[in-house]
Amino acid sequence: PCLVDVDAHSKALLFVSGAMPVNSYRHVGAKWFDVCSEWNLTRCAVDTAGAEPINVLAFVEGFLLACYSFARYKTTGLFAVSSLTLKADIESHALSSLVSLIDKVNWVKDAVNEPSNVLTTPKFIKRITNLLSGGNTSVDVLGMAKLQALEMGGILAVNSGSSDEPAMVVAEYKPANAVNS
Repeated sequence: PCLVDVDAHSKALLFVSGAMPVNSYRHVGAKWFDVCSEWNLTRCAVDTAGAEPINVLAFVEGFLLACYSFARYKTTGLFAVSSLTLKADIESHALSSLVSLIDKVNWVKDAVNEPSNVLTTPKFIKRITNLLSGGNTSVDVLGMAKLQALEMGGILAVNSGSSDEPAMVVAEYKPANAVNS
């Protein structure tokens, strides 16, 4: 069982019994966000003590993915959970890595949802370069001349309808101490 503390005065019990595939925990996390939204809960705590760490992470992943909303241009009907407190036996590094991954997924969702007259090619290049620069990732931007030299006619043809110059962003991740096998 998983005890969910919704506020100081009420509690909701979320029972998960029997063995479930990891993906089912993602669905439960997403459904829990739906409950928070329906009840207008902006803070909640989840006690998953004793649960397998992979299942807790899957629950959190489902919850965080369900939290996404492209709300940049909305002024009404906004809802957000500001706090999800976990009582769980998981490593903070694993949770931090998951949150970082979800942040990147949401960044991509924002880029896809942003209108093309707002997120122009130069703005996209700046955003992705800022996001990926540093650490173990190198970013190279191929401009018009390089795309022509590489004979990338398909990309150039698609871009011919745009007022912006064509570009392709090449990002390469090289983990520290990587070993080819």
